[in-house]
Amino acid sequence: MSAAKEEHKEEAHAEGGAPPKAKSRVMVLVIAAFVILGLQAGLTVGVMKYLTPKEKHKPKHAEEDSTALEEEEEDEGHKAEPEMWEKPISKTVTVAGSNAKRYLKATFYLEYDKKKFPKFPADMEKEAPRAEFIINQVLSVIPFEEVSKPEVQKKACEEILHALNKALPKKKMQVKEVLVTDWLLQ
Repeated sequence: MSAAKEEHKEEAHAEGGAPPKAKSRVMVLVIAAFVILGLQAGLTVGVMKYLTPKEKHKPKHAEEDSTALEEEEEDEGHKAEPEMWEKPISKTVTVAGSNAKRYLKATFYLEYDKKKFPKFPADMEKEAPRAEFIINQVLSVIPFEEVSKPEVQKKACEEILHALNKALPKKKMQVKEVLVTDWLLQ
């Protein structure tokens, strides 16, 4: 009986047909290729969706403050004119969890809307101690293990922005962006 099967396989192979095992292997490879191509297409679409700039991402807690500011801007019918406050705020703090052996020195610049808050520089001079206090609070709680990570700088800027806008008088002045220019761990 096995001789008959062998003959049948040889005849099928001689006629140009592939043996049954070879056909099943080819089908598996074709299906695998389609699955891989589908996964690559899905990955490409996903990456393009998340990498294309739509809006500037803002922290959740700052969205409320910035949404109110954007609505006021639309009401007044003007576009924001960002301006940097010419005086940087530099702070040196002891890093949390370092037993007072490590220090962090950071310098921040504040950006504001020049059209909406024309008196911002003069008003900020009066509020500078409050701003330094807020920055000191935010920086002094960053743990030693995380202080050198780049995402911590961004998170600190977001927290400072939220805390400053919460503490400053909304009608007189609001900070649009907090930018870190120096971040030195010693």
